[in-house]
Amino acid sequence: MGDRRAIVEPGRGETSYRTLDRLASRVAARLHALGVAPGDRIGIYLRRSADSIAAILGTLRAGCVYVPIDPNAPAERNAEILADCGVAQVLVNQEFDDALRSAADRILPRGRIQTLPNAGPGAAIAAWAPDEPRDPPACGNGNACILYTSGSTGRHKGWLMKREAIEAHASWVQRMLTVTPDDVFANHAPFNFGMSLFDIFGSLRCGATLVLIPDEARAIATRIVDIFERERVTVSFSAPLVLSLMSSTEDLERRDLSRLRVVAFAGEAFPARALATLRRRVPGPRYFNFYGSTETNVAAFHELPKGMDFDESPPIGRPCEHYQWRVVPVGGESAPDDDRGELQLRGAGLDSSYVNQPELTRERLVPDAEGGPAWYRTLDLVRELPDGNLRHAGRLGRMIKLRGYRVEPGEIEARLRQHPAVTEAVVVPESIGDGLQLVAHLESPRLSAVELKEFLSRRLPAYMVPARFEYHPSLPRNLRGKVD
Repeated sequence: MGDRRAIVEPGRGETSYRTLDRLASRVAARLHALGVAPGDRIGIYLRRSADSIAAILGTLRAGCVYVPIDPNAPAERNAEILADCGVAQVLVNQEFDDALRSAADRILPRGRIQTLPNAGPGAAIAAWAPDEPRDPPACGNGNACILYTSGSTGRHKGWLMKREAIEAHASWVQRMLTVTPDDVFANHAPFNFGMSLFDIFGSLRCGATLVLIPDEARAIATRIVDIFERERVTVSFSAPLVLSLMSSTEDLERRDLSRLRVVAFAGEAFPARALATLRRRVPGPRYFNFYGSTETNVAAFHELPKGMDFDESPPIGRPCEHYQWRVVPVGGESAPDDDRGELQLRGAGLDSSYVNQPELTRERLVPDAEGGPAWYRTLDLVRELPDGNLRHAGRLGRMIKLRGYRVEPGEIEARLRQHPAVTEAVVVPESIGDGLQLVAHLESPRLSAVELKEFLSRRLPAYMVPARFEYHPSLPRNLRGKVD
């Protein structure tokens, strides 16, 4: 693709395909010089940028597995993740170096942290790996990355994603959306989120341009619309919250969004009123409801028919062609009228595992009765509609989607119990307007909400800190003494 734009960082600059390719080769060569072997795991503790994408591509080119880390999350939690997956090296921006080294001092062996200077697009990698690039022999164990999410037991869980899964996903994106080099993708998601795979590999595989929405702009509708208009964005995939914000932009009809042809959303239910407003004000694009998880990428999709509004969130549609699927009934004799079932999937690299959690892997990957590949349990309940589409109808277990993030209340509860004044904790979602907020019920004396939020903010990402705390002399328990 030569001098065509590969990455655009609004306000910072652009990186061509030629430059991105050379930077990725420099990363691969430098990792090889550091003694990294194919199959080793490399932490990517970098801000979203051309440098972090070059680091991802270079890691894959070296036959290694990339582990993306959210630099905005607490350093202590990030260090635990890096230790859990046993990284051989970590690439970190200079601005995060001190915090990481302090948190990882007793967890990571010395000499595994590589500091990249604060510099413009591509300059950080060029300074860290100044030698002429030489691609090492490309081989590995078929794994691409490890993505960590909240865990129900209080421990975060890392899914080992295969290269086959990313290739199947990117190929589906290209075919389904007819992606060409003229397309411009907008990236909203952090690189440690599964949604980013759509953006990175769906665009670069086809020679399209990827525009990185700055962190400080992701919650400001006018900034997002400005970027869409200026960069002539054609494809956008985000959580509904982003689109809800856009739908309320005052001058939206007067903006030139004529190039925008695909708007996809996933991660949580899209409030019907906000969705209808957006489609009325920006009628040109094709709108898609995507369904998926960290483990599956986009697993199902539904294109919203033009001119049709929905009284509730639209269906999730039908599973993608690279997946086999089945719906396992959950009603049984105890609930004969319950027509819901659990959606289970297999194919496209789903025969993988959770890092260092074999029991969880056995729970989520169930053997096939006829000896075929295992089925991945999504734990999502669906209902088959008369037209053959699937509608999301609940969840087995306690995991919730909050502003596009997967949240396991059990992880928050485990962190709260680490506070010396908290005996027991239960975290539940509470409806507020069109969304949800987290409420923590504590068996403890009354504590300062500021103190508790500061305590949790050192251990959890901001989106997992409850909005409200309720205090109880004791929480209700069942006959076995467990919190009810």
